[in-house]
Amino acid sequence: MAARLPDLTGAIDVRRRVEVTRVAVQALLFRCLENQGCTPPFVGSEPEELLQTDGEFTAAVVRLLARSHPGIDATEARRLVALGSGPGGRTGKFWVLNTLDDTESFLRGGPYAVSLARIEAGRVTEAYLACPNLPFPALAPFTRIGRFGSEGCLFHAAVGCGARMWPAAPWGNDPNGPQPQVLKVAMAPPHHSRTRICGPARSGNPACPGTVEIARSLGILDPPRLVDGLTPYAVLACGDTHAYLRLATDDSPRETILEHAAGALLVAEAGAMVTDQEGWSLDFGEGRHLESTRGIVAAVPRAHTTILEALRSR
Repeated sequence: MAARLPDLTGAIDVRRRVEVTRVAVQALLFRCLENQGCTPPFVGSEPEELLQTDGEFTAAVVRLLARSHPGIDATEARRLVALGSGPGGRTGKFWVLNTLDDTESFLRGGPYAVSLARIEAGRVTEAYLACPNLPFPALAPFTRIGRFGSEGCLFHAAVGCGARMWPAAPWGNDPNGPQPQVLKVAMAPPHHSRTRICGPARSGNPACPGTVEIARSLGILDPPRLVDGLTPYAVLACGDTHAYLRLATDDSPRETILEHAAGALLVAEAGAMVTDQEGWSLDFGEGRHLESTRGIVAAVPRAHTTILEALRSR
């Protein structure tokens, strides 16, 4: 998905064009997975209902798909998108696709991500993350978040193999492309007041005050940088922050595997610790939702311990 939406969808507004693009991306990626021998069902972010009930929407998706795959008609598009209706769970292996993690940020020209993760027996084993607005290469610590719109980054992680990053922009005629950067999280600061925290930004998100409260209780000097979606995982893996807090309240919606599977593995392979806010490991075998998870704390090891202690003392 590019920051510039394709103008192939007729007289429909920009949000509708985003929906069309998201559904088309899901159809194409699930077709690629099928062609690679991966067995559905998968877990996808886009429901197939609109393709079943809205003829104009379906026609717009097919027109967009025709740019690269003219053989995909409406029937095939419906079939491909429906492959993402899997329930998840602890049995077997399957892929999890999030075609766009933050529509509002995308429309503002801010950070957004597309993610794909493989789960086997309830454990995330491989992850891909694309952040088209996240600058490459690494900048000075804690500056990447404020500089969107560059060439973008691609990330990959696999269990026991570490985490890596590439530029998302084309690299000309070089068949080998640029060498990946091996990712390692930042060293914890000598004093917790220098910890750099990232938290959710969406207006009205009940976790925002909690993030600010924890930062204040630890005497952290820099205010939390507020970014939604999967981007906070990427900047943590790059060493630009020390911690990502997504704290839960009684009003918080349930977390989903779509929101966290790729990011959690990426930062873990880069050296961070990832738990819920009570210190329990995330369980990706509970279905499409992280049913027993209450909030998310992802941080470099020493900062993770300090933050959990602060949360328990609230």
